[in-house]
Amino acid sequence: MGKAKFCGEELEAAIKRLPQGKPQMDAYWNAVRQADEAGDPYWRMMFRCRYCYEATFRDDPPKAIPVAAEFCALFEENSEAFIERSPDGASEMHLMIMQMGIDPIVFLPQIPGDDDGRILSLGQVLSYRPAHLLVADGPVLAVRGSEKGV
Repeated sequence: MGKAKFCGEELEAAIKRLPQGKPQMDAYWNAVRQADEAGDPYWRMMFRCRYCYEATFRDDPPKAIPVAAEFCALFEENSEAFIERSPDGASEMHLMIMQMGIDPIVFLPQIPGDDDGRILSLGQVLSYRPAHLLVADGPVLAVRGSEKGV
């Protein structure tokens, strides 16, 4: 028996009948995998967007970070597929999902300013930014000034 044909519209309608929060999150994550297997560029992006929305507003916002990054990479490769189906919303969608991936970073735990030297001695390539942010090849680490008034 062959595989059922992928239909993003039907899958999305079924997901929307589920309770919001974790049930929809799990279903959207499954839908992302199905869209990836089917190779449908529009639904690959759309289900990632829906997942990020659920994570941001109904679950755990940091879960949106890697999925938003995947969306942005897909959008760069396949923006025409998204623009064809959503000509009015493509730019807004792209900006919104980028924001959903960035916003949780603001709430990551802070590293006390006294630990700056220890972090730098680890040999990581870090660059200093205004607003006391250290950026590494990974998550953004917010750093408070020391009591001496850095």
